[in-house]
Amino acid sequence: RYYQEIVANLPVSVLIVGADQRVVSSNRQFRIRAGRKNDEVLGQDLGALLGVPGAVEAAKQVSATALPV
Repeated sequence: RYYQEIVANLPVSVLIVGADQRVVSSNRQFRIRAGRKNDEVLGQDLGALLGVPGAVEAAKQVSATALPV
């Protein structure tokens, strides 16, 4: 629970996705910047949510290597 409070209050946008590239959690800052409510984000496909070419591939690379892109 403690880490959830830290993530929730970070001043940067955070999305947590599962192995299937669907959003399992987001912080308040992401939802503010995206202009979306929590129920509009949870369970969404990362690529569809972000609409940024290459986002899914970059997320997979970070997940596989633990290195930033």
